[in-house]
Amino acid sequence: MYLGNEIHSAAVYIETNRPIENFDRQLIEVFLSNISIGYENVTLFQQLKHAAYIDPLTKTPNRNEFIQILQDTRRYEAEHNVAVLIDIDHFSDVNDGLGQDVGNELLIAVTFRLIEEFGTYAQLGRIGADVFGLVGPDTELTPERLQAVFDEPFKASEHSLQISATFGFCHLTDTAEQGLTILKHVYIALNKAKKHLGQNFQYYQAEMEDEMAERLALLRMLRQDFANDKLQLWYQPQVSLTTKQVVGMEALLRWPQPNGQFISPAVFIPLAEYSGLIVEIGYWVMDQACLQIKQLQKQGYTGLRIAVNVSMPQFRSHGFVQSVIDCVTAQQIDPQLLELEITESVVMDEPKIVIDALQKLKNFGIKVAIDDFGIGFSSLNYLQQLPLDRIKVDRAFIRDIDKPAGEVIAETIINLGKRLNLATIAEGVETQAQEQVIVAMGCDEVQGFMYARPMPPAELLAFLQQQKS
Repeated sequence: MYLGNEIHSAAVYIETNRPIENFDRQLIEVFLSNISIGYENVTLFQQLKHAAYIDPLTKTPNRNEFIQILQDTRRYEAEHNVAVLIDIDHFSDVNDGLGQDVGNELLIAVTFRLIEEFGTYAQLGRIGADVFGLVGPDTELTPERLQAVFDEPFKASEHSLQISATFGFCHLTDTAEQGLTILKHVYIALNKAKKHLGQNFQYYQAEMEDEMAERLALLRMLRQDFANDKLQLWYQPQVSLTTKQVVGMEALLRWPQPNGQFISPAVFIPLAEYSGLIVEIGYWVMDQACLQIKQLQKQGYTGLRIAVNVSMPQFRSHGFVQSVIDCVTAQQIDPQLLELEITESVVMDEPKIVIDALQKLKNFGIKVAIDDFGIGFSSLNYLQQLPLDRIKVDRAFIRDIDKPAGEVIAETIINLGKRLNLATIAEGVETQAQEQVIVAMGCDEVQGFMYARPMPPAELLAFLQQQKS
């Protein structure tokens, strides 16, 4: 008796001691149908198992299977073994620029090279879209040997692609037995490595998890306090060096605590940016700044501008440009009294998005200033394309202005501003000696503790009234 389909087939031989009658034939056909269904179910189960544990592109263990490999290795061979995650840098650029087919071929090429280099003593898996995992001896899976894998370009279709990668390591003796926990620890090391500018790898340490837990607790507290309107917007006056009068102010975010202290913006602003909360906070800051301009106008201070810092997540946010315009329109203020401050790093991150957004806002009448100029990797090409009104000399150069290098850089930035017809403002001015130097350089405005510290709205109004009298 034959049974089967287009994919699988089989023959069944039945030995009897008498002739087969019609009734026997019917029973045999039912029997064979059951066998056929059973074979198909087994095949389907094997296919399901394969789909559940094997990556279809690279034919290596997927995330589920790799977690089990981690768990088994930790349980039986933890000593001298290490787990590694390999994250291909900027892989999305390959997909976006050359197409997903080329991206897939690149992943296969990386798989083959990793197997060629480490396949005899390490187990490989594909953990995510552009993340691979390895488990094996710590003497073989080292940062140096992994880096060597990416020293030569990879062939993908007709392309020869030079790529880089970031590595997270975890000794299996430094972590729990559960595979999922091990993977989490390696990811913690990988994320730490991504933030490290000096090197592209990091080994897991227990304190990293504590640090991450503290960051998450701080983020939860920030979300809660923001929702409860506990954040404050303070203002630091900016003074004209010609008239000695206040011409504007910079809006600065403050996060007060119950004990009267403040959490530093250097701590919570990067956290808000990383989590995306900065987009919501940014809307609130913009609204408060426009409201403050309106309040100052009611008090007779009609020409004072307010500068607001803008981060990259805000530029990426859908509707950012319109939200700024809506804030200005809602308060019925002159758009020229609102100034957006951006840093070099924001411009260099995604120049097209930033320049396009700023050009639209500039056309509406909003002013634009570049902050911390000279601190990062300055690009004069982008500086020329930006619709700027003002350039700020960073406090680092003002602090070192009595040193030859600091003085040269500060003067260069101020002269550059003049040549580009931009107003110049020096921040962080704290002494008369610093003021005298920047006056001689021809700087237009100043901001610093010598003139005024950041202050809440009520104190700002009192300060302006005192200046007026």
